[in-house]
Amino acid sequence: MASLLGGFFGFFTSDGSSRRSHGFQPGFGDDVAFEEDPTVFESDRLQLDQTGAVIGLTATIDKEGLQLCECKSPEGQNPSGRASNLVSTEPAFEKDKEQILKTSKCMCRVFIEEGEVDGKQRRHFFGTAFFVGETRLITAGHNIAGVKSPVTRISISLPGVSKVSSTDMSLRKVPLIECKVVGTLYKKDWHYSKDIAILDSGSFRNPDYVPLSSIIPPKEAIIDIIGYPWEIRREWIEAQPGLINITQREQDAKKLFPAGSLLVTRGTVEDSEETMSYHISTCPGMGGSCVLYQGSVIGKNLLRQ
Repeated sequence: MASLLGGFFGFFTSDGSSRRSHGFQPGFGDDVAFEEDPTVFESDRLQLDQTGAVIGLTATIDKEGLQLCECKSPEGQNPSGRASNLVSTEPAFEKDKEQILKTSKCMCRVFIEEGEVDGKQRRHFFGTAFFVGETRLITAGHNIAGVKSPVTRISISLPGVSKVSSTDMSLRKVPLIECKVVGTLYKKDWHYSKDIAILDSGSFRNPDYVPLSSIIPPKEAIIDIIGYPWEIRREWIEAQPGLINITQREQDAKKLFPAGSLLVTRGTVEDSEETMSYHISTCPGMGGSCVLYQGSVIGKNLLRQ
């Protein structure tokens, strides 16, 4: 057995701008993606340029490698060197491609069921988790806390699957691995640095798991987040501050974050003092995603055999 949850783990949170922050702990997004009308989307923000247009640098991940999503790249990150142009195939992630692909084998989409087990309709929502041991995964604590009633079942997709449909997971048309919560630091209304949970995959063992590192990225360092976006919904887009032309920005966000696809989104460290902050675009469904820097997840290895 492993004793766990000593020390710190982190996650992305919103401070009202397009930044994401966490303590010196492994990062993961703090959004919750619901099958029903969204109710907890205030923690995700799209990065915008000075004109209010959506910007970001993302790529889907599959067996063939990385494919850049059509998007308007942040200044200084456009791989084509053509400011404000849309890009789709330039090798923006080429330098880090090998490590991104390696880490992607550790990633799973999380399917959480909330509500009564027998005779009652369940509330479903989705997040991301990543293996840090053969049977141990890290996800965001609020993913397993429940919103209106206790969580009754937590399942994950097979690790590294390039695309997982929300509907297929809900109807169990794809292989799912049932997990148990080993421990959590999360309590509602606690500080965001406590938003962590550790899952166990039971008899399923994954030989691919990501190393954890206590290295603190310096200011302006490039970081990557790998996870599974949920469907982009109009209600969430309308809640984004500073957007102009909502209909167009909704389409831009859907191109930036293809629903259910294993995806990497890239940003930079804005500040690495007591609380780290990033310039990066994220979206619902990526709650529990790891923050990757120099081939390792930011944070301390807290799993002790």
